[in-house]
This record gives sequence, structure tokens and C-alpha cells, in this order.
Amino acid sequence: MSRLSPTLLDSFHYYIGIEDDDRAGIARGELLARLRGEKTPPNEAMQKGIDFESNVWHRIGGTYHHEDHKDVYTQCVEGVADLVCSCMPQVHVERELDGVLLHGWIDALGPNVIYDIKTTSRYAIGKYLKNHQHRVYLYCLEGQAPFFSYLVSDFRNIYKEDYAWKPSYKDDLKSSIARWFDYLDTDLEMLKAWEQKQIRDAA
Repeated sequence: MSRLSPTLLDSFHYYIGIEDDDRAGIARGELLARLRGEKTPPNEAMQKGIDFESNVWHRIGGTYHHEDHKDVYTQCVEGVADLVCSCMPQVHVERELDGVLLHGWIDALGPNVIYDIKTTSRYAIGKYLKNHQHRVYLYCLEGQAPFFSYLVSDFRNIYKEDYAWKPSYKDDLKSSIARWFDYLDTDLEMLKAWEQKQIRDAA
């Protein structure tokens, strides 16, 4: 059974939505690299996000040392840590839909809510509205965790972007899956990279 993650779906939909040829070429290369399993070093923004989430869990574990950070950064770390301190970290979920196994890793799972920790240089309301993460994870945990919250920090503030399970999310995911496979029929290089990924996943 083919495996699809929300990250892959988001990368694909970002790529096909770009009108500028140069930017589209870069996004396509990044998508191909992801399918091929190529390891690329995180850019500065990505590394800041990795460090922030790591600091959140260190704070919960009592090993966070904030001497190197400004107070406002530490307040953000502590604020997110307070929200997820009773959650299970890094929970893998999966569920079949239309012959495809949707799967991914949840940052923090509480009794009724799924949390995803994000960082950004600039936040606007509804920033993650079109993301597949809340759709996939709420679908995977339908009947168990009906609520999803993006915990977003710009290192100065914390924002919560909340979603609740909607039956329409299932139709959204079906459309996204179909669009992905329809696209593969038109791009032989992408199709080959996808097939190689399935072989690696099955090994």
C-alpha cells in the first residue's frame, strides 16, 4: 500500500500552485529530493524551528538552560511547554484512505487534542488553513482526538490556530490524493522517484 504524509502533500500542492517558473523549479527540485530520500541540511529558519521545539521538550524535562536566550524567547518556550507538558510527544499515526496509507508524526498528543508546534518569522490569522496536517491527523484519529491546534511562535508571541474534525476533511484528502496520482501520470521523473520511495518504504 502506498504511503503518503501530510508533508509530502503540502510540498506538492505548494509546488503546483507556484506561477513563477524559477520558484516552481526550485520547489520541484525540493519535492524530488524529498521523494528520493536525499538528506539536505536545514536552512536557518528550519533550524530555528528545530531548536525551539527541542527547547520546549527540554523545558518540560527540566534541562532547558535559557541563559543564552532573551526573556521573551524563554517566555515563548515556557508558554508552549505549559500547553503540551501533559501530552505524549512524537506519536505516529496512520489510517487508510482510498487505498493509500496516510501517516505522520504528531508533535504532541493530548486526551482530546493534537498539537503541532511551528515557528515563523511572521504570523497571520489562518496561516495554516490549507495545510494537510490537521486534515490528515484528525482523520487518522477520528473518534479519538477531535481537536487540532497549531501552536505557533514568532519567538516574541505565541499564537493558537485551532481546528476541529469536519467530515468534509475526508473529501478534501480524497481530492488531494487523486490530484497527486493524476499529476504523476504527467511527470515521469516524479513518478520514478515516487516508485523508488515505495520500494524503500516497503523494505
